Amino acid sequence: MRLSAISHGFIVAHFYLCAGAIAQNTTEPEINTDRPTVTPSPLVVPQNYIQVENGLVLRKEFRGSSFNVPQTLVRLGVLPKTELRLVAPNYFLIKGNQSSISGTADMSVAIKQQLGPLPGNIQLAVIPGLTVPTGSAAFSTDKVDPFVQLTAAKSLSANWTLGSAQSLFVQTEEAEAQAQGISSRRKNIIYQPTCVLFRKLGPRADLFFEYAGNFARRRISDQVLDSGCVFRFRRNQQVGIRTGVGFTKASPVVFVELGYSFLLGKIIK
Repeated sequence: MRLSAISHGFIVAHFYLCAGAIAQNTTEPEINTDRPTVTPSPLVVPQNYIQVENGLVLRKEFRGSSFNVPQTLVRLGVLPKTELRLVAPNYFLIKGNQSSISGTADMSVAIKQQLGPLPGNIQLAVIPGLTVPTGSAAFSTDKVDPFVQLTAAKSLSANWTLGSAQSLFVQTEEAEAQAQGISSRRKNIIYQPTCVLFRKLGPRADLFFEYAGNFARRRISDQVLDSGCVFRFRRNQQVGIRTGVGFTKASPVVFVELGYSFLLGKIIK
């Protein structure tokens, strides 16, 4: 019942926000998104604006395949250099060789605090946040887990920008006592480094190349190389694609991600 109410609420809100995005004019600021890269942008959404970033991901795993949607990130500018962030519950469908599993993941809430610009034309931001156990049993940790991300970008020239993020995620996971065979919970720390290179393709499009990894104790690392592009067909709307390959057994063999994002006008005039 809880999951159904949350899902219906996000669907209604999503259609309402999409309708508002169509009514934007050319005097509004231009959209600048975190997605589709793993590396978040060090810039915040303008004050009193809402930005919604969405997508779907198809992955071919070593054993089976997976699909998840809507990848929704809602960003609200509350101060000139501060935004509130909410990641909606994601729906997953994972198909193995002999079985499949589906359900929703936990949602998360966070704050992005922009610290730049710094000397040397460097933009910097910190994103502290928490995951909230709203997901289904197969995908939820059943605990509130903290995370923090430090993301930066430096303009190399008029057309090239280098970005990177260093993130730590504390994740609750199952642990089994060897002697008693009793299942319990323990915390594991996941370190996620990323590096991305952007190339402008004119005033409306960007191309990017990225590395992203996830490293944790008692796990095989998950590492991918990806590339893609984004196209702003209106000042406040963007579509994007990201494709990549993994190079460990815990990574996808290949994946593709499609996205659509929009920036709404001021919610408080």
